[in-house]
Amino acid sequence: MTIETLHLLKQLLEASAPQSKTALKVKQPLLAEALSQGWIEQVGKSYCLTSAGEQAWWQHASEAERLAYEEKKSQHEKQLLQQFLVLVQEKKGKPLTQKQQRQYSAALRQKANEQQLVRETKANTYELTLQGQFECASPEERVGLLEKQLTQLRQAWTSHLCEVQKQLQQTLEKHLPELRQELPLLQQAETAFQTLQSLMQQMQPLQALTTLLPQQEQFQSRLQSLEETAKQLRAQLEEKSTALTQEFQRLEGVLQTLRAETLSKPQTPPVVISSPPPEPMPTEQELWQATQAEYRRLYNESFRSGSLVRIPELTDAIRQRFPQVTAQNYANLLRSWQLNDRLVLQVCNNPEGIPRSNEGIMTPNGLLLYVFMQQ
Repeated sequence: MTIETLHLLKQLLEASAPQSKTALKVKQPLLAEALSQGWIEQVGKSYCLTSAGEQAWWQHASEAERLAYEEKKSQHEKQLLQQFLVLVQEKKGKPLTQKQQRQYSAALRQKANEQQLVRETKANTYELTLQGQFECASPEERVGLLEKQLTQLRQAWTSHLCEVQKQLQQTLEKHLPELRQELPLLQQAETAFQTLQSLMQQMQPLQALTTLLPQQEQFQSRLQSLEETAKQLRAQLEEKSTALTQEFQRLEGVLQTLRAETLSKPQTPPVVISSPPPEPMPTEQELWQATQAEYRRLYNESFRSGSLVRIPELTDAIRQRFPQVTAQNYANLLRSWQLNDRLVLQVCNNPEGIPRSNEGIMTPNGLLLYVFMQQ
């Protein structure tokens, strides 16, 4: 690929925001070559970069140009998403116009929906979720939203607890009379069973007379059947009586406990949430000085073991000094310092078996895991 062609692709890539069309004034042979390779396509009198052209530019561009493009593209997508959230807040339930639909693509709207920042109430009509309101709000407004959410959760929980207690009390009041009615019946059944047992005991002397009866065998079989039936009936009555008595006692205890808790339960005081003031972010110069100091310390420790200074260990040391600095922000600073020749980030060709290799910096050229600085 010639320098002129690479410059042409770069022009189209920078003009895409994304997939924008731009008119070009370049040499016709250069346009013909790019069209024949499928790197660009003509739309009317304008040209736009294809995915193949973007891939070709990516393969031939320098590392600094790739990083600049990635950063610009990421910032542009974040700005578009933030602008879309502000637009939804301003629309107040009104549908998007045709111009707004073209300005904010369906993919962007779908991304906001998947991140639960908005919800689509009907075609091309959106409303902010609580998370979306949180993203659009200022720090003071975010504290208010959190307090509002906690208040709603507390009210919902209190309402749910009252409803459960009410339903339980209604259930107990409904079934307790039935249990009280069944207890006398069980007592009557017990009395009848004792009477039956007494009658059977009184019939025992008559068994001697069965030898005189012509139907002795049939009578004995019938008598055994009645005895087995009586045993089963007694066992069933005893089991049911015990179960009902235990259940009645348990329900009475639960009802008394609920009534005592309802009468003696104190009111829950409101919870006041105070947000601590955020710590100030260190300057880039402070971070660079801290990086030099921590690198010298880690280098002296690793020199004795014969190993190199790794990015995860240096990141831990910096974040211990400045907890407000995230690992991603510090990784971006390392890449920026490498572009300014202040340090060197080395690729790890065989990361398997190396501790915390997954916390390195992944690039198209490989995994950056080691740091080297001039002492």
